[in-house]
Amino acid sequence: MADVVMGYEFATGQFVELLEAERDANQPNSTHTIEITRTADASMLEWRSIDRAYSLAPDGLDGSEAAHTYAVMTGGLVGKVGIGKVAMYGHEHLVAVSPQGTTKAMALMLYTLHAASDLRPIAQDIWASVSGVELTLAQQVVATLEGPIDLNFVDECESGLRRIIAAKIAHQEIVVPPLVEAGPVLPLLDALQQSVAAGRSRLAKAQVPAKRKSA
Repeated sequence: MADVVMGYEFATGQFVELLEAERDANQPNSTHTIEITRTADASMLEWRSIDRAYSLAPDGLDGSEAAHTYAVMTGGLVGKVGIGKVAMYGHEHLVAVSPQGTTKAMALMLYTLHAASDLRPIAQDIWASVSGVELTLAQQVVATLEGPIDLNFVDECESGLRRIIAAKIAHQEIVVPPLVEAGPVLPLLDALQQSVAAGRSRLAKAQVPAKRKSA
């Protein structure tokens, strides 16, 4: 069996071999140190730049020097974001650090970021074909869905698979629901009008007071 070597393709079909020692020499060790090189207002960080989120905790119990330093840095970064880098899993990562939560219950969050070269440019002229009527209807649809953010989530695909697995284990008959065919694609204006009507219907039902039963 031929030996497997590591290489880098610098042109189509042309490779330069990388020795294991050369690779290891440029592989950073994972550390617990975040090197912050710049701070800015938190609003300047685009959501699309965020890859993953991690919750940071002090390396020590309450009352320790590490916990005190953590609290000071968390308070100092309120409303701000620190940009820097950290070594994890054999790679350096571009990261952002910013506090989340309320004054009494605040945690320092670390976000790994996509580099600017990894992001697609945002289309500049997106409004040319949007009419005022369409924009108003879209805003009305958004308004009907407004409410507190609820992050409780159930993956229906996973739940369905678990039911199938449980039924197989119990030797039960498995009922597979029929596939629902997609309906015809509506014009945007018609779809928006239907969404507004459906949203208003949901709000009206939610606001109807329950009838009192007579004694």
